[in-house]
Amino acid sequence: LLFNTIWAMALIAYVRAYATQPGKVPLSWHEFVRDVGPALPVVPSTARWAPGKATYCRKCSIPRPERAHHCNVSGFCVLRMDHYCPWINNCVGLGNYKFFLQLVMYGSICAFI
Repeated sequence: LLFNTIWAMALIAYVRAYATQPGKVPLSWHEFVRDVGPALPVVPSTARWAPGKATYCRKCSIPRPERAHHCNVSGFCVLRMDHYCPWINNCVGLGNYKFFLQLVMYGSICAFI
């Protein structure tokens, strides 16, 4: 009974991680960039962290907020992107990170029961 309950919770977490948007850069960010104009510090994207600065996405050709990254599979910039997960067929980002962690935890618990 315990295994079936945790397995059902893992299945629900899987569906939610798969179906939830990972966190696209919102339109309000693009409006903010347009309103602020050249006063916003935008630096080219590099492997080094640039705290407090927006970076320029070469693939989307737009400035993106700090800690946002471009997902090559999804084709757009994701807020707080962690990685692309082929198991859920989605990027893991700000919007679905909680559900992905739940899936990993419930799946791990099921493996040990």
